[in-house]
Amino acid sequence: MAVFAELRPQIGIPPAWVALSINRAGGYRRWDRWARRHRALHPRKQRPRPPLALSEAERSMLLLILNSVRFADLAPAAVFAILLDEGRYHDSVRTMYRLLAAQGQSG
Repeated sequence: MAVFAELRPQIGIPPAWVALSINRAGGYRRWDRWARRHRALHPRKQRPRPPLALSEAERSMLLLILNSVRFADLAPAAVFAILLDEGRYHDSVRTMYRLLAAQGQSG
């Protein structure tokens, strides 16, 4: 795999398999195992927080809205539609689902 790791950036993955006389399926399996071990030794860096991410205050306000008596039995898509009809936009439907899932409130 070390030879493959050197060849891969220079000529690409499929030509490296051909150059080493390794069949493609077996090569990908071996490469996957090697890459997983390599990732365990060198963990990824933490991603920075996106600049457009909701702040804690915005998240707590959205949770209050979603958990209010008025919207307790409605799906986030319905809540989004009602708020949009009222001229209030807080975030996307997907963000509502993501926030509820993070709180363990999604089904």
